[in-house]
Amino acid sequence: MSLEVKRVVRIGGSFYVALPKAWVLENKLESGYVVVEPESGGVLRLRALRGGEAQGPRTAHLVCGDNALRKILSAYLKGYEVLEVEARPGCAEELHRAVAKAQSLLVGLEVVEETPDRVVLQCFTRSDYSVESLLYRMNSVSVSMLEKAAAALEAGDEALAREVRSLDDRVDRLYFLAVRVIRSRVADPLTPPEERVRLVDLRLVARNIEDISDTYESLAMLAPANRFTLTLQGELAELQKAVLREVLERRGRADEVRSPLEELRARLAELRPPVAIEEKIRRVLDILGDTLDLV
Repeated sequence: MSLEVKRVVRIGGSFYVALPKAWVLENKLESGYVVVEPESGGVLRLRALRGGEAQGPRTAHLVCGDNALRKILSAYLKGYEVLEVEARPGCAEELHRAVAKAQSLLVGLEVVEETPDRVVLQCFTRSDYSVESLLYRMNSVSVSMLEKAAAALEAGDEALAREVRSLDDRVDRLYFLAVRVIRSRVADPLTPPEERVRLVDLRLVARNIEDISDTYESLAMLAPANRFTLTLQGELAELQKAVLREVLERRGRADEVRSPLEELRARLAELRPPVAIEEKIRRVLDILGDTLDLV
């Protein structure tokens, strides 16, 4: 195909350029899509979006032994919509246990077909989830975990500690959903490069919230053997909210948020809690500091 020079035309607030007719016909794009990828040096890369890239459903064919749950989780996170899972001889019972556990962990995963040695799962999740909203929800549940963990430590209440574990399961469900949404959008060729970079940051934020929540669960499990009044629980909760808000909204107040973080480090040293408790709180503060570095 010979080199052509095209004129850029402005219509309203947008700019347009005509595609070569022969190229459009060759790639069957009369009513299709193209992927536009800006590069350095004034280069704009254009390629045809193939039908298979834009259509689905994507199906994963899995053959599972004793690692059924891991394979189901992996396929879910990779954005597959249909999961056809077959069990090797003698592993049918393990498969059905894995499916039950996966359904408790993964939002929108339903069994649509089932036989003694084969299960077909489908992911009924929307494509328009707001990643930011999922992260705010994760953080809200995580802060509730902190509140209950502090109460469990003060009262030595094992029942409260079990409630924290239950809340951690909710955080995990939201985490898996957020990762599924993020990975699907990063893999979408229509996603702009700058949004892909932002999504990678949000994946790290999701992971950090999940790590913090796991730390709160382990903190709660220290009750009743390590009874302690965690007087800085309220300030820590507000700090966690402020860090997420700053990372997601980019208000330009990172230094203002970092100041109370350092103050909490100093206060924790003054409180002199049991070593096990201090280690958990310091880990949370470290993760919040790492999250704030994403701004």
